[in-house]
Amino acid sequence: MTREESIEWTARIQEYIGSEAPVLPTVGDLMTVREFISRTFFASEDQASGEFLETLMAEVKCLSADDFEADPYIQAMRDLPDRTVSGRFTLAKVNYKAGELFAYDAPKTSELPEGKAGDQLMVPRIGYFPRRVSFPAVYEDRIPWMSICPSEMNTLEKPIRHAKEWFSRQGEGDGKLLVLGLGLGYYPFLLAEEENVQKIVIVEYSKEIIRMFEEHLLPRFPHKDRIQIIQADAFDYLRSIRAEDFDYVFADTWESQFDGAKDYLRIKRQEKRLNQDPEKKVGFSYWIEPQIRAYLENELG
Repeated sequence: MTREESIEWTARIQEYIGSEAPVLPTVGDLMTVREFISRTFFASEDQASGEFLETLMAEVKCLSADDFEADPYIQAMRDLPDRTVSGRFTLAKVNYKAGELFAYDAPKTSELPEGKAGDQLMVPRIGYFPRRVSFPAVYEDRIPWMSICPSEMNTLEKPIRHAKEWFSRQGEGDGKLLVLGLGLGYYPFLLAEEENVQKIVIVEYSKEIIRMFEEHLLPRFPHKDRIQIIQADAFDYLRSIRAEDFDYVFADTWESQFDGAKDYLRIKRQEKRLNQDPEKKVGFSYWIEPQIRAYLENELG
């Protein structure tokens, strides 16, 4: 199987999961789970190469519902109304059923045994919970726009850790964080808990998303006084700042590596501009950066 074929299979599997929400007949035995997945996505194992199928099955996980529900953001939002309409957007509490399959993280890139340069497989990471769990989600009209589900949490884990380590190295102070893109506020929620982060400026273009966030989500933030939201184009705002204005910048304004590649390169140029002075370094991180870089490397050869 070539890399391109593995990308097609990954997209096909994730699209099927997203549209059909298949539910396992039993959640107790991982071997049974893997057999179900194999039967669901492949008429025969010959349809997928051994490397792809082996990696796919190795990445299947039963996630802890208790750990998910213990997340501070999920805890803070547990009393949200089941459904709130705000213009074109609807804020809702949605759920995964026991045994419902979903992609719990960004696809894994796995190097083939031959180790040929650039010859890597992309494989989806499929998981499920042993019982029902609920989480916040936003729909634009009837189209899913964003949710605070395991894939969102897992793809934000490294950027969150990087920012916390950055502010920790700076020591005590009034750390200033710039967030490009609001979403449902999971990233700023967790960074606002850090003692060294005293100001978080979030730049968001959509007035409707800002209104929904300020009315229904921000009031549930323990440190909402540290957060300021600015309605503006994220890239225009970034171009206007100086290195001394912020200690750290996080960018999350795209839906995938495909539409994010162009903006990623534009923001990287601003990162270079803001870090010209060796005496003042501004930290940067990007949502799904590994996937964007892999996509760019593949496109640029």
